[in-house]
Amino acid sequence: MKRIGNKLIRGEKGQALIITTILLLVGGLVITPLLGFMSTGLIAGQVFEKKMDGLYAADAGIEDALWKLLNGYYSPPHTLTDVNGMHVTVVELGQEPTADGTLYTLQSTASLGGEIKTEIVAQVEAVFQGAVATGGTGGDYTTNPEMVALSLIDEDSMIFTTQQPNAQFLGWGESSPGAPFGQDDLWSLNMATGTGTLYLDGDDVMTNPKYKINGVHYYYEVGGLDYLLMTIETTQDVGTPPVAFTNNDIFKLHIDPLDPQQWEAEPVYTIPGVDIVALSGRGIGDNEPANDIILFSLHTDTTLGGTEFHRGEVIEFNPNTGGYSLAVDANAILGPLGNPNLEFDCIAVLPAPDERLLLSFTVDGVTGSNGETIKSQDITIWDPGPDGIANTADDTINLHISMSGRLWPAGEAASVNIISWEIS
Repeated sequence: MKRIGNKLIRGEKGQALIITTILLLVGGLVITPLLGFMSTGLIAGQVFEKKMDGLYAADAGIEDALWKLLNGYYSPPHTLTDVNGMHVTVVELGQEPTADGTLYTLQSTASLGGEIKTEIVAQVEAVFQGAVATGGTGGDYTTNPEMVALSLIDEDSMIFTTQQPNAQFLGWGESSPGAPFGQDDLWSLNMATGTGTLYLDGDDVMTNPKYKINGVHYYYEVGGLDYLLMTIETTQDVGTPPVAFTNNDIFKLHIDPLDPQQWEAEPVYTIPGVDIVALSGRGIGDNEPANDIILFSLHTDTTLGGTEFHRGEVIEFNPNTGGYSLAVDANAILGPLGNPNLEFDCIAVLPAPDERLLLSFTVDGVTGSNGETIKSQDITIWDPGPDGIANTADDTINLHISMSGRLWPAGEAASVNIISWEIS
């Protein structure tokens, strides 16, 4: 037998055919279930891929709803098209008040060709904060509380300064004071986020002696740059190169974003014989000079254009006609609720077409139209009332933004903070 085996091996006759036959038999038995397994895996992979695409699409719907909540565009249902090739619809299943805001329950559905691919439910808790246009709480001062200049950057952000230098401001949330700033600086506060920062450093604008800002109005020239319309308390040189201004001059300060150390001051209007203590404007920078209106208030009674004006009044100056008229008479509106020494030190306009004005007083002990106490560091709001006509019986002046305490505003304002959200 051994000799026969050795002989076969040496001859190698028929061995390849036998091995090949065995491999074909084994392959035939294995290949069918293997192909079936691969086919099932490919189908399962496509299913999971579609599920994942649907999950991402539905999640995009929730993220879109969050963005709309944060930016004031929330009005469900929301729809998105062509998200991973799918159509997404977000609906609100309900709202529930919380201690600080509202808990929203949202349902986001991703569908393809009318067939629902993924449906998720998310709960979103939103905390409403005060916006400048709607009122709220801005924080408080630690020293030298009187506010003396105020303007708005947008419906959420404002710039201001205080009566004396070295004042410190406490913003929302944090108890530590912000950086000290002086009467030649402007502080910026974003009411929606509760963050504050130095907006204008007087050291960049001039050297000692420092000017004291009496009034400021921020505006943007269409197709141009940012400007501050300003007035100061005493005669000072302002800008680079320096230009001398008095307290009856209104000048604009050019803010160059390409060169923040370069400040160019340019005279705009002069109102002889007055002491301007507050300043604002409407229609400035819109490329329509006919719309320009300057609003200001005085430290003493005076006569302008044949009309007598008093402290506690907002005067409207039309640079196109040179005419003066009464815009707001706080003494008449508040009557016995006011203060015999009533005088404005801040005026700011709300974004158009809102015709209301933000105002601040130089004195404490003022009572608003609704009986609420107003302090000199607080911001009030003048509302012409339902008739829309100034200085009529339905006018009101009430506390709008508390700058003397850090209490959270009641109710819902224009801006929100999303503090948490989760998908079921």
